[in-house]
This record gives sequence, structure tokens and C-alpha cells, in this order.
Amino acid sequence: MTVAEPLEHAFNPPTMPMLSQMMVGQTRQLMDNAIRFRRWTHDQLIGKEPAPQTEAQYETIGKWNLRLLRMAHVSLGDPEFPDKTLLAELELLIWQLNEQWEILHPPLPDQEVEKLYAQVFTA
Repeated sequence: MTVAEPLEHAFNPPTMPMLSQMMVGQTRQLMDNAIRFRRWTHDQLIGKEPAPQTEAQYETIGKWNLRLLRMAHVSLGDPEFPDKTLLAELELLIWQLNEQWEILHPPLPDQEVEKLYAQVFTA
């Protein structure tokens, strides 16, 4: 491309079906990885006393899985997104990962919460 050559000659913009297929493909990859991660989590953490390194790995990967899937949800959930086939599956997977997170991160008992409040908000 020369300086005087129009951009249209140097760049073939992708079509909407191509972009949609790319987003669906990437979302499927994210979902497949998240499903494998759920299985790994179940095998390594649920009902076991995992090593601190395994727990740290879960924390990092779990957060990133949820972040990436939620970003994909924004795109697929857009009313103008042309392919709605994955949306329900994606929502189910996000729900499952959230439920798994809740299992591994139970809420603090009221006594612990009050103790933390007292420590943080001392007068």
C-alpha cells in the first residue's frame, strides 16, 4: 500500500457473518475450557483438602473464566447479535460456575461478620 492508495484497496473488511462466526467460535472455546475447568475443580477441590497451590490456581482461573464468559454474554445477549444459539448454554454455564464458586466460598457466619465490622469500623 502506498500513501496515496485508498484504504479500501489494502483492507478487506470482514463481513457480519464472518464476525459473528468468529465470536461464536471464540465463545465455544471459552465454554469448552470452562467446562473442563469445572470438572477439574470438582475432581481437585470439592469435598477435599486441596493444597494451597491448587486453591490459588482455582482462584485465579475461576475469576478469569467468569470474567471472560460474562464478556461473551454481553456480546451474545445483544438484541442485534445475529446468532442466538449459544446464549442459553452460556447463561447456564455462568450459573454453574457461580454456584460452584458459592460452594467453595461459603458466606461468613454472622459472628465473623460482626467481628470484622468491629475491626474495620472502630469508633
